[in-house]
Amino acid sequence: INMAGFDLEPEFDFPAEIKPPRRWRKRRKKRSIQSKLKLSCCLLFIFLFFGVIIVGLAILAKTGVVQIPVFSEIFYKHPEPSRIIKIDDDQKGFEIEVNAQLQNLEISEQQLTYFLKQLLTRGEDPYFAQNIQATISVDGIEVFGFLQKPLRTNLTLMVRPYISTGKLNLEVIKVVAGNLSVPPALFGWLTKDFLADILDELNQKLETFGDLEKIELYLGKLVIDFQLLD
Repeated sequence: INMAGFDLEPEFDFPAEIKPPRRWRKRRKKRSIQSKLKLSCCLLFIFLFFGVIIVGLAILAKTGVVQIPVFSEIFYKHPEPSRIIKIDDDQKGFEIEVNAQLQNLEISEQQLTYFLKQLLTRGEDPYFAQNIQATISVDGIEVFGFLQKPLRTNLTLMVRPYISTGKLNLEVIKVVAGNLSVPPALFGWLTKDFLADILDELNQKLETFGDLEKIELYLGKLVIDFQLLD
């Protein structure tokens, strides 16, 4: 027997009547690729969707506006001011002592804190709770307190006072809601609401001494130079 001509694995081809057309196989392969792409896009969308929700909950938890289980425990830490300012219980009013010889006046943290309490915690629907206070450093004035409207959260403001056209003005340089730093531009209503009220009342008190010329910040106090009225 001649085994040399015997092929153990002969080529087998589909009969013409049952062999899939080449065009059909290419179309099937194309559909398979499209299905995988759709599945990948769907999974990516789901991942991004839940990612946005998680980031949003983390941001909301950092503000302290609402308590969110798990998220608040991870992302929220009760904020504290740089230092605690205590004022005397028997303090009667916001009195400014003027040094006429040096033509300047000093405002302490205690005086400024008392002024803020009188202005922003009065009435039946005040902006702040009684823990509002102000600390003064060379970098600016830190206003800290529990904001009661329009949001309920611990708010920390860093403002820098300056003199313009003989009046005191404030520049908001930092805003922290809870533990979340917020662009000052997003809190523009602060300037229009209670910061404007603070400036109006403070300027009314200051303009009785003279035209304001310069303001300097020190640890625990600010000093305003003025020109005496004739």
